[in-house]
Amino acid sequence: LMALPASDAFTGANGTLVAYSANWTQNVGAMNISSNSVAPNSSSDQSQASWNADTPSNDQYSQIKVVAISNGVYVGPAVRMTTSGVGGYYIEADGIDGFYLFKNVSGTETQLGSKTAVVATNDVLKLTANGTTITPNKNGSTTGTPGAQTDSSIASGRIGINGWGQGTGSRMDDWTGGNVSAAAASFPPLVRQRLYRRR
Repeated sequence: LMALPASDAFTGANGTLVAYSANWTQNVGAMNISSNSVAPNSSSDQSQASWNADTPSNDQYSQIKVVAISNGVYVGPAVRMTTSGVGGYYIEADGIDGFYLFKNVSGTETQLGSKTAVVATNDVLKLTANGTTITPNKNGSTTGTPGAQTDSSIASGRIGINGWGQGTGSRMDDWTGGNVSAAAASFPPLVRQRLYRRR
């Protein structure tokens, strides 16, 4: 096993994600390397790939950078994914419809929230599952996202990436994923700073 947090810059020849790296499992659909980034490649359908080189804790996160965005092709991070098929919590974002948060349990998809805020090139999208709190954010903030949601449907799983549709107009790069820090989850930043100053 590799050490978490894991990361991938998708720097390689154009082709399928799994041919580029054995650290990825193609759960459903297709993910392709394109211009040193990754794009979904399944017409009018879901694509998901999960990181298989590590086993994260149940409290986990996944993050991607949007390097290209178009209308009708959706990209985003995913957490608590199944090892095959569509599953877990995931973000879908494109350049016109906005930002969606979904869960998929045993093939049944449910939208947990949405926001019409437009996603643009260079936006960083992150999804965190901490206990029953599922938190999407954009550029480090929950503002402009559906906000934190409470859901207990999926307790564990893999970290990875999600997409819907086909085309290189929407692409992801600079993926990272790992465990939620217990220390970071215990105290907000200001409290940690004050505790440190008292020592």
